[in-house]
Amino acid sequence: MQMRKTNNGDELSALGFGAMRLPTKNGMINKEEAKKQIYYSIDHGVNFIDTAFPYHAGSSESFLGEILQGEYKEKVKLCYNSIYLSYASHTSIGSIGLQ
Repeated sequence: MQMRKTNNGDELSALGFGAMRLPTKNGMINKEEAKKQIYYSIDHGVNFIDTAFPYHAGSSESFLGEILQGEYKEKVKLCYNSIYLSYASHTSIGSIGLQ
């Protein structure tokens, strides 16, 4: 996976995972399929996930909180409103500002 360095020195994958388009079933997130997709992307080098409260009527963020546990929690950065967060510490790292 190609990586991009941010202004603060962190490295983000050139490709990210967009939680806006998680698979659905009966109008709700298909949790089993979405989890497979997210884990697959992380296992293949994606370390950047974009999410926001409006995605899936507010459920994408809580879903990500459910599945990003253990080793997966440590491997990703979450992006919300162009600010990405260290999921492990829940602290803002800064604007993306890719170089």
